[in-house]
Amino acid sequence: MGFFDMIFEMAEKVVEQAYTVQRTYDRASAERRKPEKEIGKDRYRGDDSLTEFDIPEGIVKIGSSAFRDCKNLKRVSFPSTLRYIGGNAFTNCVMLTEVVVPEGVTFIDNGAFSDCRSLVSAVLPQSLKRINGGLFYGCRSLEHVVMPRTVTGGFSNVFPSCESLTSFRIPYGADELGAFTFQYCYSLESLKIPDTVKYIGHRSMSNCGKLREIYIPDSVTKMACLHTFYNCSSLTKVRLPLGISFRDILNDHTEDQAALCFANCPELHTVEMCGREFHIDTMNDSELMLIRAELAADGNDRALELISGKFPEVLRAVTDHGRVELAGKLLACLTPDMIQPEDLLAAIDHAAELGSHEIYVMLVHFRSDTDSGEISTGDRFRL
Repeated sequence: MGFFDMIFEMAEKVVEQAYTVQRTYDRASAERRKPEKEIGKDRYRGDDSLTEFDIPEGIVKIGSSAFRDCKNLKRVSFPSTLRYIGGNAFTNCVMLTEVVVPEGVTFIDNGAFSDCRSLVSAVLPQSLKRINGGLFYGCRSLEHVVMPRTVTGGFSNVFPSCESLTSFRIPYGADELGAFTFQYCYSLESLKIPDTVKYIGHRSMSNCGKLREIYIPDSVTKMACLHTFYNCSSLTKVRLPLGISFRDILNDHTEDQAALCFANCPELHTVEMCGREFHIDTMNDSELMLIRAELAADGNDRALELISGKFPEVLRAVTDHGRVELAGKLLACLTPDMIQPEDLLAAIDHAAELGSHEIYVMLVHFRSDTDSGEISTGDRFRL
């Protein structure tokens, strides 16, 4: 190979290398020019300089805690390209007053807008398929929520401590009204539960002080009853599904204090169950007396007060239905001064006539304690 041939070959290699470097640079520049598709986790967390933010088009995902603790953020707009909002993305944005999530978003993760204390209005898109817990937890100013009917699956812990929410219709398709969902919604007056719901969790409606009536559809087959309606001080009427009675509620042993389902509901006077209405202050129905006996036996002071003076009828109803365990529990709650001797004798005679030997024996022992002046500790009558 001649001298000039070598020079030309070397020159060609240099040019080729230069082209390679240029192409690499061009690709890198193109990558840099591509718009971001995601606002990353914690990206603006705690940034007090943000007062307004327009999320640019092209963003598909807002990462978890991306705007968390942006305490001066008053307004945020979302792009049409958005599909996902991460957990706690806007938690504690205490100045944010309105949220309009665009169509296209299919998932909002845990607590995305929790503790947004100034949030008044929230609109969620029809494209949304799933909502995780704590979505609006602690949004005490929240009054208006547009919720899509497309949400399916569990509906749990969505609105705790939303103190300004006055009414809500659970989406048709939700199969569970889970624990704590409306706890401390002090202003809630109306709640509609669709016939797709099969389960109601504990404390799901506790401390809803303005809720007056609740209709639970026949689709519900199980209620976890610890404090479900606790302290619903204005509650006057409850409709239970055909498949659930008070006995089912009180026999729910998932918690020791299941009988507290309706504790601190002083205005509750009507319970519809098994297709019939029972008026709680009317003590002439034997099945209703059983309900009262169940509550009293589980330590409900108001129930014990309401059956005071009605013990002959209550004991007769307990005996008629063969409720031996209930009789023992009820007698364990009573003291001899709470029942007249003649009423006790009548109850003993009735148990003897029906051949209810166990209840007869318990009543005789109770009379023996009465005659001797003893006060029962409760152990004598428990089975």
